[in-house]
Amino acid sequence: MDKSLHILITGASRGLGAALARGYAKHYGSELQLSLVARDKNNLLNSEQQCLNFGAKVNSYAVDISEPNQIIELIESLETIDIAIINAGITGDSHKATEPWQQQEAIIKTNLLGAMACTHALIPAMQKRASGSIVLISSVAAYRGFGLTPSYCASKAGLKAYADSIRDGLATQGVKVHLVLPGFIQTDMSNKFKAAKPFMLKADMAAELIINKINRGQWVISFPRLLSYSQRLLNCLPARWGDAILKRMGYGSPDK
Repeated sequence: MDKSLHILITGASRGLGAALARGYAKHYGSELQLSLVARDKNNLLNSEQQCLNFGAKVNSYAVDISEPNQIIELIESLETIDIAIINAGITGDSHKATEPWQQQEAIIKTNLLGAMACTHALIPAMQKRASGSIVLISSVAAYRGFGLTPSYCASKAGLKAYADSIRDGLATQGVKVHLVLPGFIQTDMSNKFKAAKPFMLKADMAAELIINKINRGQWVISFPRLLSYSQRLLNCLPARWGDAILKRMGYGSPDK
């Protein structure tokens, strides 16, 4: 390799983001330059050290993705980014079918607007050199929302629509857009859900799957397959049926 592969990962301090950073560091070692972004500085430094142990070159940036000007400024200041994985995300529960406005705003600003701000900052340089990959981490929740976490589902559905909307146009300019729709991954975020978590994967296993599929050029990466198909099927059923099924599984609107 003539130069280091430069990969940017947001939400890299824990969970799937940290696992993706470790996975890429394990694959590429000293041939890799990682730019890791997250709000939590201490966990971010821990993630950085794990990647350094594999020989990767790492820079960490304690930046809040929900602050668009900060993340845009950071991304525009970085050297050529080959792959950008926009992963940072938060969630929250509803109460009697409602969420505090502060929670809704924070989720949308982080999961959707923050991801769009990152993409906005990445596109011009990638267009100019006609190369680069943008990986947007959505969720199988994008296929069919559920009452337990309305704003989270809305943010992930919005991100899916955004990726679907820009993919073809950017592909003609040499820029690849990958959309990832994972199911349950064993992380702090998943631990917040008390309902059933079918087919849950460990973070390192999910990261390995994503890395392999990106390397193979797969544009839409949705897993596990059975859960993905189930979510899409729910969206085809009459709304009342889908709502009843989700409520039975513990993902309907809480009654109290």
